[in-house]
Amino acid sequence: MMPLHPQCRCTLLPILRGREPLAIPTGKQWFLEQSAKTQRDMLGPGRYALWQRGAFQFEDLATVHSGGIWGANAQVTTVNALRQLQS
Repeated sequence: MMPLHPQCRCTLLPILRGREPLAIPTGKQWFLEQSAKTQRDMLGPGRYALWQRGAFQFEDLATVHSGGIWGANAQVTTVNALRQLQS
């Protein structure tokens, strides 16, 4: 089971024998192709400033928590947690 997150619209895509996999970019690939304005709008000013400084990797933007009723779920990593990664 893949981790879920609030308002999740993620989906699994089947890989069919004898067929080429669909050429769908990853979230990271898509994000890196976006304009600075789009990236800033998506991340917000705090995360974007840290992103521009190279303070964290793209994969650090989500933190997976486990437990509770729903089990593992992904949440947006807080700006404070991202700041701690650079120290």
